[in-house]
Amino acid sequence: MPSKSPAQARLMAAAAHTRGGFGGVPQSVGREFNQADAGTGIIKQKRRGAPGFRGRKTRRYVGA
Repeated sequence: MPSKSPAQARLMAAAAHTRGGFGGVPQSVGREFNQADAGTGIIKQKRRGAPGFRGRKTRRYVGA
């Protein structure tokens, strides 16, 4: 059964990859949803080097 929303897909992915489950969702259920979502592309990850990725901004404080 694939996820119905991106938020549900993220929750199920977290449950699938967390030992003991996540947010009240057992790990086995998260795995089932995660496998069903694999081909749908409901979760799209940004890769480093992708257009628009700036990375982490750091600030340097000089002086006291």
